Amino acid sequence: MYAAIGGNTHERGLYYAEPLYDSDSPSGAIIGVVMFKVGMESVDGLLSRVGLPVLLLSPQGVVFSSARPEWLFAVAPPLTQARIDSIRATRQFGSYFDNGLASELPFSLDASHVVLNGVPHAISRRAVDWKDPGGQWQLLMLDDVSGLMPWSQRLQVGLAALMLFSMLGWLLLDLLRSRAQVTRALERFKVLGTALESSPVAVVITDSEGFIEWVNPQYERNCGYTLEEVKGRKPSVVASGQTPPATYQAMWGTLLSGQSWRGTFINQRRDGSLYHDEVTLSPVFDERGKRIAIVGLHEEVSERMRAQAELQRRERMLNELLEQQTAIFDNAPPIVLICDRHLRQFNPAFAELMGESTAQLQGRHASFLFGGEAPFEAFRSKVMPGLHPHEAVRDTAVLYRPDGSVFHARLSGRRLQMEGFANASLWVIEDVTEARKAEAALREIHERLELAQEAGKIGVFDVDLRSGRILWSSKLSVMMGFAPDKQPLSRDEWLACLHPQDRQRARDHFDACINGTQDSVRDSWRVVRQDGEVRWFLEAARIFRDEAGKATRVVGVNVDIHDQKQLEAQVAAQLDFQQALINAIPVPLFYKGADGRYTGFNRAYEQAFGVKRSDFIGKTVQELAFLPEELRMQFRQDQLRDLLSQDDPAATEFLQHNATILEAALGDGFATVQAQVRNFDFEQALEHLPEGQGGVPSPGPDSCQAL
Repeated sequence: MYAAIGGNTHERGLYYAEPLYDSDSPSGAIIGVVMFKVGMESVDGLLSRVGLPVLLLSPQGVVFSSARPEWLFAVAPPLTQARIDSIRATRQFGSYFDNGLASELPFSLDASHVVLNGVPHAISRRAVDWKDPGGQWQLLMLDDVSGLMPWSQRLQVGLAALMLFSMLGWLLLDLLRSRAQVTRALERFKVLGTALESSPVAVVITDSEGFIEWVNPQYERNCGYTLEEVKGRKPSVVASGQTPPATYQAMWGTLLSGQSWRGTFINQRRDGSLYHDEVTLSPVFDERGKRIAIVGLHEEVSERMRAQAELQRRERMLNELLEQQTAIFDNAPPIVLICDRHLRQFNPAFAELMGESTAQLQGRHASFLFGGEAPFEAFRSKVMPGLHPHEAVRDTAVLYRPDGSVFHARLSGRRLQMEGFANASLWVIEDVTEARKAEAALREIHERLELAQEAGKIGVFDVDLRSGRILWSSKLSVMMGFAPDKQPLSRDEWLACLHPQDRQRARDHFDACINGTQDSVRDSWRVVRQDGEVRWFLEAARIFRDEAGKATRVVGVNVDIHDQKQLEAQVAAQLDFQQALINAIPVPLFYKGADGRYTGFNRAYEQAFGVKRSDFIGKTVQELAFLPEELRMQFRQDQLRDLLSQDDPAATEFLQHNATILEAALGDGFATVQAQVRNFDFEQALEHLPEGQGGVPSPGPDSCQAL
């Protein structure tokens, strides 16, 4: 309890303060304070009804209440300026001592008698302890003793009066305490009731068995149920069924142990919507330790949880973005940040390009990149005027590594605003030395291609099937009889260049290729040039398709094969003439190629042996069904021995190249493969050969074919 003058009302009052703990025990943490004020008018009235001068003094000796108004705020002697300043510094008495002046009581606190206006008075005092942090207060009463009996009787009467006064003081003090307690309790209940009614947190009070006795308006707003609807029911009236059973088990286990529990429920409003309810439940016990109630504080935290989830999502996105940016920076082409002409930051690709470590490059003057201060300043003078935060500057330069080696670079820079630096710029450096070499090589290849086209009579074309655009090389235009800068603009114009007898067939073949699944097209047809000359052309092209398999583009070449066609016609005529001569010979004849395969017969051979030419052409004797297996095996062995005896290079190469590999890979199976080779079964041997073992390439079918 604390007595003071209000700073706003400037009225005297007694302030009662009571701490609120987070549990039923005063040993818990203080979570708030309930305070209310009682005016001093009631105290003044009590003192006045005594009929004698009665004073209430503060621990500093200041009269705070008195039956004689002239003594109000008077200070007990001795009165000094230091005491006045000390009293003013407490601000307990408002502005009464701000002028540095004070009135003095006509008696000291330790006096037993005092003469006021020539009348003797006896002084009686009583200490009042209401736990003021400044100390104890005092209650003084003065009694006129001028009309009393002689000193002996006066002493007796004084003692009796003192006893009576003491009893009166005790009664007054008890009355004050009782009234203060009642007032404090009423005020406390009023404050607590108001606080609970207006609290933004929902409050639920149940009995010892968990049946609801009272809820505040915030609870009604949260769940949609009124107090009348939930009174006498369990709080589970708002349960949604989505809260895990383990949560309820933990709750009751904690409450039954006499402790407070805090957790989160997923509850359901009256309209069926769900919400997250953060709950703090505390059991209330009486003096005997019996649980008499459970108080629950419920806070609807759905928005907060959504906000937290959104915040966590944004944090994850930010972290992912930072990781992506770091990964991009670390794996990007060489990047360097130059601040006031010095290297401040760079990525690993830049250090690798420079051929030095990060510690060696960090903070180094950027002039070494350009081979000296003068070239560096010249580069800055050229690019700085166009260097802006939102616009990149691109340039090429010859840069130097720390070891003195040079390379051609393509630079892309942007100005940055960085605190503490007058000039900062970020540069992406691309080493284009190899690209320059590749460009030169590409130009050389292009020149060679043009020479090859010229020498080989080859023209290039590109057809965009989606737009119908056709692009011919100038060489193809000339080959087709057009001027170098002229060409057909559509498919129909191209078909019009073909020979009438080939036009429909060429159209159908081209359409079949692009409408099918092939990835290439190959055809030959005749072209009627504008000067009337007819020439043969070979078309070979690649078909490009989209993800759905639809043809979108055709790129290929047209080769002038007119001379080859004429030569083929002459050779075909000569072969027909030779075959006619052979067929005219009555003796059976056959002829084979260098690989031992039949290439032809005359009519007399077919008639003599009753065979068909189509059954023999392209086959060896070993592949014919009429040859017995024993003779076929003997024939193959004899042929292989004959070849090996002649030191055939193909057989020798096969055995030498694969012996070590086969022996290491096959072990005991090596003898089988050797036997297969000895038996001329090279195809079977190749099936046992591990491809590419030991760095020695396996012999292809050409080796077997040669054997």
